[in-house]
Order: sequence, then structure tokens, then C-alpha cells
Amino acid sequence: MNLNLPRILGLGARAIKIPCDCNATIAALRTVAAMTFITISITGHADCTKLPAPVADRIGRVVLALDHVPNKTVLAGKYDIIWADYFYKPGWAKLPGTYSIKYMTVDRDPNPNARVPNPAADGYTKSRDLRWYHRNHPNWVVYKCPDLPEPKLCERPAMDSGPNNPAYQCFFPNSVDYMPLDITNPSVREFLFDANLGGEPYLPPFKGYIAHTAKPVSYPSILSSGFYDAVGVDNLANLNSFGECGIYEGGKFVRRYSGGASDSSFLRARIAWINWLGKHVRAAGLCLAGNDYFTTRYAAEFLEIASTLDIVVDEHGFTRDSGPLEVGAAWLTRVATLRKLTKSGKPLIDIEYVSPTTTEPKTRENLLWALANYLLVKADRTYLALSSPKEGPDPAKSYPELFIETGAPTEEMQTNGTLYWRHFQKALAVVNPSPKADNLGLGQQTWHGLYGDTFSGSVLVGSATALVLITGK
Repeated sequence: MNLNLPRILGLGARAIKIPCDCNATIAALRTVAAMTFITISITGHADCTKLPAPVADRIGRVVLALDHVPNKTVLAGKYDIIWADYFYKPGWAKLPGTYSIKYMTVDRDPNPNARVPNPAADGYTKSRDLRWYHRNHPNWVVYKCPDLPEPKLCERPAMDSGPNNPAYQCFFPNSVDYMPLDITNPSVREFLFDANLGGEPYLPPFKGYIAHTAKPVSYPSILSSGFYDAVGVDNLANLNSFGECGIYEGGKFVRRYSGGASDSSFLRARIAWINWLGKHVRAAGLCLAGNDYFTTRYAAEFLEIASTLDIVVDEHGFTRDSGPLEVGAAWLTRVATLRKLTKSGKPLIDIEYVSPTTTEPKTRENLLWALANYLLVKADRTYLALSSPKEGPDPAKSYPELFIETGAPTEEMQTNGTLYWRHFQKALAVVNPSPKADNLGLGQQTWHGLYGDTFSGSVLVGSATALVLITGK
């Protein structure tokens, strides 16, 4: 690719200049143009009144889980949202000023006890394994197709081709403890709602700590407790990755879906279930969030699911431990889709999986790629979760990059066809998803990198790398 283009520098409105002598770039532009004409409504629901606070002039910050956080007070004033918040021990008391989301999965029995039946478990969950369903609700479980091979994500073979072959999320070691259920069944919808968010007979009364020194307060149900601001639905993919196919009714197999990954019937069922759930959640005064995995080939389907949600979560993000998730035309499709979403005003939580330590050069490259891409798509309610396997009891110490001063954006994303950048009041984000390096002029401003470097005049940005520069040290 030989792109000899003028640099587009300075602040304010700019024309986007992109070369037309490159087939890959033309294909990417066509993808962006197609995204412009997707007519799916992705604005929020009027009856969701408890959205997270806007973060117009800084990075919005999210903690995914509390596994390594013994005391939530370390998060105070640092994080905006807790994706899977809990309150059942003193160190996890309700944290004022933090948006709390109640975690649930999209279609699995939320049985928290591995290896059921479990005699040591409580009476609410200890026996809900496959044998329990065969005895009590044989037509609730959704199974794989008996005439199709195992899905690619399933490493171990099926137990058989009949009613001992539920469509487990089979790459999890204990997936057999979480039964996949038929969300087209009205009784299953009521059960999943009550078993995740209600109380007896499926859950014990909800108990939570309001303050660290107080005794726990008991409520009849989770939704009535007032502890949560939203319900977050995980695994809300538009692809049928685990081969869900049908149910057994009276001993006969009744097909619901094709069993293939891309299936419009599967997507329609997911959307109908989430619309039902959202209506009930909002009636209780909460908002509905969902982990709507973005996949490049299915951008329209991603937006269609997003239209049913008040808060969109994208766990796929831009980064994996090994580096950028996508570059080239696929990257441009991802950016165009997420920008369409955030510019509509819909809140977005961008999850980025980075390497375990912030001291290694490769880890720093991943962090810069994650941060810069987030800043390109950021709007007033766009939030970022950085996650790795080795976070400590105070996750903020692992990610000082989350706390840089950016100020508000002063422009939309700009490009010269190779680099993509965006200026903020106190920061500059630059991404190069292209196969060659290119220089970006920096004008008269002296910029500081996040790891001690200083930049002025111009900066060379390598292929599949990114930079985040700030005005202060």
C-alpha cells in the first residue's frame, strides 16, 4: 500500500481523506457506508430512569467482578460501575456513588453449586441437575441436534445423541452444573426471572450489608431490595455457538432451531426473551444491561440486540492478551458499529482483556491499543473495563492508565487513510489498524506518553499499534 496523503492536523472540523487506490480500504469504506444505513433503533428505553452517570470529560471505569477485592471501599471514587456486584459480606457493603449491576446468564439455571446434586448445598439449588429436570420439567431443557456434529467450541464429545445431551456452554469445566433452558417457554421465562431476581421458592430471601459495621438487612427478593440499579445479562450472543436445537416433548424431539451458528430463529427467540425480561426489570425500577458480543460479520444483528437493551456490554472489545483482536477492514467495521451505538446516546461498557502485568512492553502495547480504541468510540456514557488474571485487591493500582486526564473530546475520529485519531482537551488517541507505519504531525504541542516518553513535531505509529498522548506528565 503506497499512500502519499497530506497530513490532516489541528483541531476543529476536518474532511476525512481516504485513498481510493486500495481494494482493502475501498471494501472497508463500503462496510462503513452500509453501517450508516442500518435503520435499527438503538436509543434507550424511556422507562429506564437509572442509567449510570455520564463521564463526558474522562474515562469511565468499570470493575467486572469482586473475586480479588476483599473490601469494596478501595473502589470508592475510582470506579463508576460494578458489573457483577454483591453485598452478602461486610467488605462488600453497598458502595454509595457506584452503579451496581445484578449479574445473570441469558438462558441457564443460575445454580451456584458445582457438582449437583450436592448434599452440602442449600435446599433451593442442591438438586437441580439433569436428573431433576428429567423428573420435574422434561420439556424445559434445550438440547443439541441429534443429527449434527458437536459445535466447534465443544472440546469433549456428547454423552449421547438424545436427552442426555443438553446444549451446555461446553468450554466451561463445570458447564454441566448450569442447565440450558428453553427461553421460548413462558414457564421457563418466569422461572429464570424468579430464580435470578426473585425470592422463595427458588432463592432464599436477599440479604445485603448497607454499611461495613451494620448487620445484614433482609428483603423478600433481589429486585425489592433497592441495592441494584440494573440487571446485567451475560452470554447474550447473536450466534448459536453451542448448538442449541430443540426440546423433548413426550419423549419426542421437537426442533426449535437449525443447530447452526447463524440462525434467524435463534436470534428472534433471544430478542423476544430479552424484550420480556426488560419489561419486567424496568417495571421494578431498574435498567437492563446485556453482554452483546460483537462479531464483525454480524454487525446488524449486534445492533438489533442492542436495541432491546438500556446498557450494552461488549466483551469482545478490541484487545486480547496476544494483541489486537482485529485490524484492517474488520477493525473499521467494529469501530463504525460501536460509534453508531455510542453516538446514539446508548451507554456502552467496553471490556478489554489485557496481559497480567503492566511492566512488559507487549502488555503496554495492549493497554495502549485498548485505551486508544476506547477513546475513538467514546461518548458521554462510554465506560471501560480492563481485565487480566492477576489483578490485586485494589484493581486501580494495576491500571493507572485508567486515571489519565483526557478532558472532553474536541472532535470526532479523524483519518488520513492509514492512521485514525481523535483529539481531546488534554489527550490524543492514535490507532494504526493498517499494514504499514505512518507519521502523524503533532503541531506545536509537546505531548507526553504514558510511560515516560516525550513527543513533538511528529510521531511514527507502527502497524497494528496505538498511542495515547497527554498534555501533562
